[in-house]
Amino acid sequence: MANFTPGRNATPEKSQPIKVSNQFDLRAIDKSIYLQLVVLIGVAVLIAVILYIGLRFWQEREARGQFATGEAQTDSQTEDFSQIQQQASLDQQRKNDIATINSALKTFYLKEKKAPDSLKELVPDLLKKLPTDPATKKEYGYNPAQDKQSWQLSATLSNGTKFEVKGP
Repeated sequence: MANFTPGRNATPEKSQPIKVSNQFDLRAIDKSIYLQLVVLIGVAVLIAVILYIGLRFWQEREARGQFATGEAQTDSQTEDFSQIQQQASLDQQRKNDIATINSALKTFYLKEKKAPDSLKELVPDLLKKLPTDPATKKEYGYNPAQDKQSWQLSATLSNGTKFEVKGP
């Protein structure tokens, strides 16, 4: 370093350029980084393309296999679905009928202060026609309490379980 005394206008001495023996060329580093980046992106794109083609091939093979074996199953599956749908429809009709009858029973109870002895007492004043089971055409189960202050309505569903409603 040059001699420097505080308080004096110091002018830096002309220095000679520093020479570094192992100096790197920044442009060469940039080129190698860019080259590595391009190679990396190229490899990633190539892997993505190979995976995409493999996935599409596998999907088509699976789809062809399902269609080849699926035709025989489709008929039985359609029949099963149709049967399940029909049973669900019948069960829903039974539940709707029970709700309709129970509503008529509540109206009868409010007017008469007692439950009827039989469901036939609801016709024709509260119900035009007494609903029956859509499959068996039998009347739904009706059990009034001995004191006629409550009742129980029931229907047997397609799976054999009982659907019950108690009133009032």
